[in-house]
Amino acid sequence: MHRRVWNWKTTEWSILYSWPYDPCDNYAQCGANNNCRINKPPICECLKGFIPKAEDEWDTQGLSSRKCVEKSSSDCPSGEGFLRLPAIKLPDFYWSNNSMNIKECKAECFKNCSCRAYASPDVTGGGSGCLMWFGDLIDIRECPPGFSWGQDIFLRVPISELVQHYLNKKKRIKIITVVSTITGIFILVLVICTVWKKSKNR
Repeated sequence: MHRRVWNWKTTEWSILYSWPYDPCDNYAQCGANNNCRINKPPICECLKGFIPKAEDEWDTQGLSSRKCVEKSSSDCPSGEGFLRLPAIKLPDFYWSNNSMNIKECKAECFKNCSCRAYASPDVTGGGSGCLMWFGDLIDIRECPPGFSWGQDIFLRVPISELVQHYLNKKKRIKIITVVSTITGIFILVLVICTVWKKSKNR
């Protein structure tokens, strides 16, 4: 869809804006319990704790027909926790309570095994209000680069997913630390060698 305006200088119609801006702007582009990511292939990825319902359907049917289902049976609430997904376009069909803060929202969602995720509609001042989702999560997408409209959503996942997530995070931090250290040592050695050569030539 295009919105056009008449350009008197060129005497032709000019496009004011186009929609959808990208494929993820299409409603429920990736189906239920999926995350639409315009800058990361593949464009559709199951949320943590979910797997494709049928792999063959993902290849033969349209994106919107794709659905992800829970990877394992629920061990609610003792065997579950919440994983923070940053910069997300919040899904549709939520329950809201404006009198609750984010901590109360988390507690309420945690004790209700049907609650799939929670978030705060107002992220200022530590977060106020409560949004909770029950059932499938529809129309989720990551905020694309260059934009800042995304919000945090906290997704209910098995403890095993949380452990794996934080282990991967620690592993990435270790790799970055090692690479940074090696780079620093290399630069230091290079500087020392350069200074030594200059002093030797004098």
